[in-house]
Amino acid sequence: MLSEADLAGMQATQNGAMDLTGTRRRVAQTNDGHGGFTEAVTDVANIPCNLGNPSGETERVMASKLTDQAYWYLTVPVGTDVKNGDLWVIDGKVYRIIHVANAKSYLTATRCLVVIHD
Repeated sequence: MLSEADLAGMQATQNGAMDLTGTRRRVAQTNDGHGGFTEAVTDVANIPCNLGNPSGETERVMASKLTDQAYWYLTVPVGTDVKNGDLWVIDGKVYRIIHVANAKSYLTATRCLVVIHD
């Protein structure tokens, strides 16, 4: 069994290997009281991340069940506030999160399935 210190060390190592930074963009809709909605966009910038191909057959199979578009996996530090539908901007390209991987024991990072946002 890993100690909390061991797990924190593993998380720090993984965070240090993240070679990109991105901006999480979240659009929230609020009822305007007149039958429509107003949108509020919040951005959180300079979050370390990685963007890569699925690692293993299980990720490829899951991704193919969720989308027929080209896809990538976005990796962000544990505890980063991400949810399905969030947009993630990296080097001017905008990706949409379509699935946030479920937490598991000894989580060292959070992985999200993303597609290009049109």
